[in-house]
Amino acid sequence: MSSVVNIVKRADVAVFSFFNCKIHGRKLSAFMSMVTELGSLVFSILASMVLIVQPHKAIRLIGITMAISLLLSQMVVQSLKRIVNRERPYKALEKSNPVKPTKCAYSFPSGHTSSAFCIALVLSYFIPVLSVIFFAFAFLVGLSRIYLGCHYPTDVLIGGVISFVSFSMISEFVVPVLQRIIL
Repeated sequence: MSSVVNIVKRADVAVFSFFNCKIHGRKLSAFMSMVTELGSLVFSILASMVLIVQPHKAIRLIGITMAISLLLSQMVVQSLKRIVNRERPYKALEKSNPVKPTKCAYSFPSGHTSSAFCIALVLSYFIPVLSVIFFAFAFLVGLSRIYLGCHYPTDVLIGGVISFVSFSMISEFVVPVLQRIIL
């Protein structure tokens, strides 16, 4: 078991080092700094609120579903951050290139990635024809978190998994109820 953990840790550091140290550039850093904001708490809340206040009931349903999904996933993410206490890679690794260091000390799991995938999952559920675009942006947010030095790849992966599990529960149990109430 410990050999599997060691392999995962080495792979985590290797992938992190590739994206954080090997492919850096000024324009790419500016782009990744913008992309990462699509998973920020401020953007996520604003996106939900903008949809909730729309007069069209179907759009309001999307916003409410997004807000509930984000709330559930962030409760899990923030709890795990405090339980696991994994130090951010730009603090833990000698060779790192932090572009936009974050104030939160905890790395695991990625809240930005979880938020971005929650948004992508909700939008894809209601607007499936644009799913590829929504998931491409969510994937870029996750990649930006590694590139910027804030997260290891496993932090990003688990952030995405948490959003998937949260949305799966909500789409199964909450959305049908919301549809009957709102629509």
